[in-house]
Amino acid sequence: MQDGTANSSSQGTCSLSCYAGQGWVGGNDCANCPSGMFSFEGSSFCLSCSAGKYLANSATGVESSACADCSTGQYSGTASGACSSCSTGQYSGSASVSCSSCAAGKHLTTSATDVGSSACLICSAGTYSSQHVPSSARTNCEAGKYKANEGQGSCTNCGTGRYSTTMCNPAISFCLKCDAGKASSEEAQGLACAACSAGKYVPAPGLATCPSFPAGTYSNTTEGATTCTLCA
Repeated sequence: MQDGTANSSSQGTCSLSCYAGQGWVGGNDCANCPSGMFSFEGSSFCLSCSAGKYLANSATGVESSACADCSTGQYSGTASGACSSCSTGQYSGSASVSCSSCAAGKHLTTSATDVGSSACLICSAGTYSSQHVPSSARTNCEAGKYKANEGQGSCTNCGTGRYSTTMCNPAISFCLKCDAGKASSEEAQGLACAACSAGKYVPAPGLATCPSFPAGTYSNTTEGATTCTLCA
């Protein structure tokens, strides 16, 4: 036969064999393999590259030269002729069948081509990343919160009697104590201190609530009192 078809005969029976890059795709003649597939010399079947590889040369006789590894930052999850890029915030090594996300407490380096342990860096104090959420960058702790440790963990509220108006606080010491005459309860979420109302006071910094004046005492201050005076 002609037109790229090579016949072979065994005991009088004609069998169809094709050149490399061709296959018997439904007719009686060899035809070029579909896009993304290859074939061996003398075969009648077209094949796909294994997962983690892509088609580099369809007209070759061996898979090792027909298919090449997907590059870092790419993957091929099924037998396919092409590689796909990892999603934002994910990474992969060469010949990968899937992409990976950094674990909680780590974030991806600026280059998605970094692989292995070098791809993910530990979040520094004052920053965090959530588990199972692809993260190309760490997130700063919000105002009113802090995170003292590197790596895993979420940000913690400054707590009662303290506040912070800045982000990325790496220690509780960055959460300032409320001044005397002011307090910060859990409801304030570490964002602000409130002046004590009339009839209440705070004699020292860092308290959560304003206690009422003791019996027999008073203050001329309408709010934010720090002391009280004995009645005459």
